[in-house]
Amino acid sequence: MGSGHTGMVKGGRYLWRLLMTGVCFALFGLGGLCLSLIGFRLLGWVERDALARRRLARRLVSASFRLFLASARRMGVLNYHIDGAALLQAERGVLVVANHPTLIDYVLLASVMPEADCLVKRGLQENLFLRGVVQAAGYLVNRDADTLLPDCRQRLAQGDVIIIFPEGTRSLPGQPLTLQRGAANLAVRCGCDLRIVHIRCSQHTLGKHQRWYQIPPEKPYFSVSVKARLSSQPFLQGEIALPLAARRVNHTLTRALTAAYSSPLENTMDTLSQEIKQLIIDTLNLEEVSVEEIDTQAPLFGDGLGLDSIDALELGLAIKNRYHVVLSTESEEMRDHFFSVATLARFINQQHAATGAAQDE
Repeated sequence: MGSGHTGMVKGGRYLWRLLMTGVCFALFGLGGLCLSLIGFRLLGWVERDALARRRLARRLVSASFRLFLASARRMGVLNYHIDGAALLQAERGVLVVANHPTLIDYVLLASVMPEADCLVKRGLQENLFLRGVVQAAGYLVNRDADTLLPDCRQRLAQGDVIIIFPEGTRSLPGQPLTLQRGAANLAVRCGCDLRIVHIRCSQHTLGKHQRWYQIPPEKPYFSVSVKARLSSQPFLQGEIALPLAARRVNHTLTRALTAAYSSPLENTMDTLSQEIKQLIIDTLNLEEVSVEEIDTQAPLFGDGLGLDSIDALELGLAIKNRYHVVLSTESEEMRDHFFSVATLARFINQQHAATGAAQDE
């Protein structure tokens, strides 16, 4: 009876997410069309200066992305966390370089970067829903190599931040990371810095060759983490040829971005804690509770989140299946491990560290 009821609840939540995913993407497309037909035309009447109008258009795009993400979260389609948004907002005249696991990676970044530029594919100029956005925001289009470099140099010099996904397309799970040299070439030829960003998703969804309706069994959790700022100047010291410098930058970028595809064993404690909170909500059907409302240090049972022994069994099974850890119901330490989200995250990391050490031997 209990397992049957749980299955019906999960099935109902899956169908709800499928329906709301369709609603969200329909609204996304219609939003882009409305911006093109109405919003940007109004900007043209209000602001005559081309540069100011472009910045306002980008701010409008960023606000629409925030609305989309907030709606998707509210409808139970996804959850997300951006660590280091203030660093991105403070950047000027740099390339923001990120890995590209999903369809909404740019949406996540641009939602917290109101005036960000972006290097986009030529095909977006022919997209009915997005071509008006690309044109109004003045995004750089990867079509003419002769004009792309001077355009990028000019925009970086005036303080613009350009978002680039150097893979050129969405990643394939389990495949080695292969970067095109566009970002590296721009960095060495423009002499600018690069800000590394890692994007991760708890579920395989919205990837290459995936349709919007191919949703994962559990609600996906997107994690954006701002990493180090990489200077191009050390690669240019001496009389080194620019193509060689670009290859070296590309090699460094490949290593830096490959780390974003590490397994959950290598998650930062903050990211792991966020994932555990989302897993608790999804597993125990706590739809009235948000990730932000769960205190990382507070007790999960009793006076804290208020979970009971049945919840403990369901959560233990979910933790075991997600993170492939060994749980012993006879161990007295297990109660301590399940005391809070923080202790659970520490336990999972310790188990994974022990597993990695055993494999190295």
